Amino acid sequence: MLITSQCYINSFHSAGYRLLNDCLLFRIFVQLLLHHLRMKKGIVKFFNRKSKFGFIRDSETGTEYYVAGKDINGQVDEGDHVTFELKEEKRGPAAVNVNPEKKAD
Repeated sequence: MLITSQCYINSFHSAGYRLLNDCLLFRIFVQLLLHHLRMKKGIVKFFNRKSKFGFIRDSETGTEYYVAGKDINGQVDEGDHVTFELKEEKRGPAAVNVNPEKKAD
């Protein structure tokens, strides 16, 4: 009886781990999807390399957002297409996690 009970418990734990793993994968998928949906597209309207700040114009709304150099992943120039997220700052929404889109060769 002990062996049968132990096998039942092991199979129960195994199913529980599979369920937990499936739930974890689903949560990761949802987080990635939400992250993708939060990303906006825009164009760098102005960027001052010396002062390390600039402005990005949202492609959908035309709204311009401030961006600090520390929030840019890579190097950007005026006119570059970028993706970004918005974060509420003291002076209003600002662009963060800015990533330049790859230029077509």
